[in-house]
Amino acid sequence: MSSRNAYLDAGQRRVAAMLFRVLSSLAARLTAPGADIARDVRAARRRLIEAGFAEVEYLALCDAETLAPLDAVDRPARLLAAVTIGAVRLIDNLAVGGEPS
Repeated sequence: MSSRNAYLDAGQRRVAAMLFRVLSSLAARLTAPGADIARDVRAARRRLIEAGFAEVEYLALCDAETLAPLDAVDRPARLLAAVTIGAVRLIDNLAVGGEPS
């Protein structure tokens, strides 16, 4: 729970909880066989907007060490996100994948 959540009203806090849910769902899709990274990230961005976020500043799959953008989960990666709800900017990140096989 971010200290920024103190600036959100009850409805906004419910919307804010969707950020982790969407990231978790996206992480699962990206590690599935045949994942289409670009399509799945676009769909997750739409889900965030539909959930009630005013803006998705970024939602990206990046190398876990260098933070360089990735187009495949072929090494440890992280999903990085920044969204706005009301006047509050929330950021989150989530590990995706593990050691390459």
